[in-house]
Amino acid sequence: METPASTGARSRVLLHLPGRATPAVNVASPALGRRNVRYRFGEFELILNSYALTRGGRILQVTPKVFDVLLHLVEHRGRVVTKEELLDTVWADRQVAEVSVPWTISHARRALGQRSAEKQPIETVHGRGYRFVAEVEMVDAPASENTPARVVTPRAPVPESPFVGREKVMAALDAQLAAARAGSGTLVTLVGETGIGKTRCVNELAARAHADGFAVWTVRSTEDLVAPEFWPWKQVLHKLARDRPSLREAAQALLARLGAHESSAPAADPRCTRRHALFECMSSLLRDASRVGPILLLLDDLHWADAGSVQLLRFIAPELQDHALLVVSTQRETRGTRELRKLSRHATYLELEPLSAEEVGQYVGRIAGGSAAGTELSATVHRATAGNPLFLFQTVRELIAYHGRDNLHSLPPELVKPAKVVRDVLRSGLDALDERARRLLEIASVLGDSFEVSVLQDLSGEQAASLLSALAAASLEGFVIPERPNQFRFRHALLRAVLYDDLTTADRVRQHRRAAEALERSGRAQHGEIAHHYFHSLEIGDRERVTAAAERAAHAAAGMHAFSEAAKFCRWAIEVQSLAPAAPPRARAELLRTCAQFEQFAGHREDALRTVALLVELARRHGYADLLLEAAQIA
Repeated sequence: METPASTGARSRVLLHLPGRATPAVNVASPALGRRNVRYRFGEFELILNSYALTRGGRILQVTPKVFDVLLHLVEHRGRVVTKEELLDTVWADRQVAEVSVPWTISHARRALGQRSAEKQPIETVHGRGYRFVAEVEMVDAPASENTPARVVTPRAPVPESPFVGREKVMAALDAQLAAARAGSGTLVTLVGETGIGKTRCVNELAARAHADGFAVWTVRSTEDLVAPEFWPWKQVLHKLARDRPSLREAAQALLARLGAHESSAPAADPRCTRRHALFECMSSLLRDASRVGPILLLLDDLHWADAGSVQLLRFIAPELQDHALLVVSTQRETRGTRELRKLSRHATYLELEPLSAEEVGQYVGRIAGGSAAGTELSATVHRATAGNPLFLFQTVRELIAYHGRDNLHSLPPELVKPAKVVRDVLRSGLDALDERARRLLEIASVLGDSFEVSVLQDLSGEQAASLLSALAAASLEGFVIPERPNQFRFRHALLRAVLYDDLTTADRVRQHRRAAEALERSGRAQHGEIAHHYFHSLEIGDRERVTAAAERAAHAAAGMHAFSEAAKFCRWAIEVQSLAPAAPPRARAELLRTCAQFEQFAGHREDALRTVALLVELARRHGYADLLLEAAQIA
């Protein structure tokens, strides 16, 4: 039976391009053999003979992969192009992580000026892929036209991503590998978010298994909803037929039966009985294959597998303990279907956690070719990447490109920011949500890393049922985690920061003011939290209200002996006062006095002396003898 992947692989030919990596292009492509073609949509043009994207005649700087993805979408405009198809064509010459597709799509949209809420010209078809929906005109350019080629700045060599912080996970996998070698297999599932290192761990395990004489079979589920049923197991049968010649005929016969089963007819047929026979046949084949030699079967992206494939795995899993067969699957924790949950009773789950700050320091040190990074740099990079290995690799690589490998250890914290690709990956992941759910998360980002549902409802104006439904969808996709009945938190602060940064300044300020007022009405919030929102809504005005909130927060913090926090709130109040020319000087002087006292109690001697100097200057100018005396006592 021909599958979408197999037919696609046979129908590709190579189109050689001067000075570029050779991409795979479908023979049905309208551009094949027409090197001087331009595709025009709106004010943009894709020019094939120079591989340029222009806007109003001006060449835009885009990477080759962004151009190739955009070209493929334009050539196949009007229909859904799956992630698998893009991986199979644009990245045919290399193995890349699945996040390469949404990352490249986000850059293509940015080049075209498409905002996150807009559906044109590149539309996301959830669960399927992408579709180019703008009107396109194909124009033949003059053969003599000499359009200047894009200038692409060569990248510095990319350092290999170090493998750190996975000692416990690999030790557990090694133990299961040894057990399978001895004839006692099992099912292990690696669980974690995108970029956390699931595939890297199984690749490391595959290398060890291969060196130990295992047959290693790696298969991948696809997000494409038109993939045939049992697609992962059909791949397994192809590999089994290749590596176990004595079982080739039986494997090919089962492949034929699976194909017939997929197109079988009446819904009234006793499918469960027929399906049980198929499952037993697959189990028997794997049992016979493992007698020839130990097998490591890697099922990547199990969360995308069809229900039948998961049911088959569930059928096989209890029998693995008697065979030299270790099955390791990878799964996003955010995609738990009912069938996957049923599978859990037969699987050993290993959850991959983000790297710790110490492990991030080791990672940075290995990339920089020296010792582990210092505590401050490790903590700063950890905050910027949330300990996610993919985000860490991209961020450190960008830091090296900008500042040099030798300067990495001495970078000041303010220069350490998440790589642009990190934010783009997070943004592209949010495409899984509808506009209403994403908007709710944007509003929630104003409330902080954690937020109460009742406060979010107050800010958003959503009905309770609608709000909870949207949060449930966001939780299923792994963006937020329920903490208590009335509280959620963002999975990590980096995602919350991306949502917060995507708000317009006016929207952000307005939401902060509404949050301050909602928290005041609730009567449950801390004074510091209310002051935070008032201070960040200062542009709206009402300085007296903002100052009062900051002063209340300062005294509340001092009452709990949190003098550093108290001093911070005092400085906020002083800053707001400085914006009001008519503010009474006595009130400002007293606030300076209080701030200096808190700074002194907190042990911030230099800060206290600077504040006292301001107090003395103001007290002398207005003749506040009592405050001069108090300033002397503080100094």
